[in-house]
Amino acid sequence: MFKNITRKAILIATLSLISSNVFAQDAAYKKEFNRAMELTHPEETMKQMIAPQYQKFGEMGLLKLDDVDAVVEECIKVIMPKYKEVMLKLYAENYTLNEVKEMNAYLATPVGQKGIKLAPKFGIAGMQAVQEPEIAKKIEDILKKHIQIKE
Repeated sequence: MFKNITRKAILIATLSLISSNVFAQDAAYKKEFNRAMELTHPEETMKQMIAPQYQKFGEMGLLKLDDVDAVVEECIKVIMPKYKEVMLKLYAENYTLNEVKEMNAYLATPVGQKGIKLAPKFGIAGMQAVQEPEIAKKIEDILKKHIQIKE
């Protein structure tokens, strides 16, 4: 009987140690993830990418916006909680804690911060490049070859 109690106590102690270690790792991971979010400034990146689109919609008469920046700010406040939730899941599925730490160490450098600041500019330029009429026409031709309209 004493052996069973001892085994149970050891098992319970081991399980609680494992769960507290997992919790500590989870907390450490979230801390590093939050640091990555601070370093990457996703809100700023979104602003730089969304604002020109909203501005364009306003110029086209599709939207009447008194203050594009205020609208963008309001939208980002709605977007960010879900964005961070999704990103945390993606980080956890694809990066170890040590990899996130290494990434954060790089992102904290001047070159890492320069890359973060230039990312929206590069993203916008890339989107504009594929939207040029010549490229758009080629993509349209490709799609026409492969689209089958079901009746």
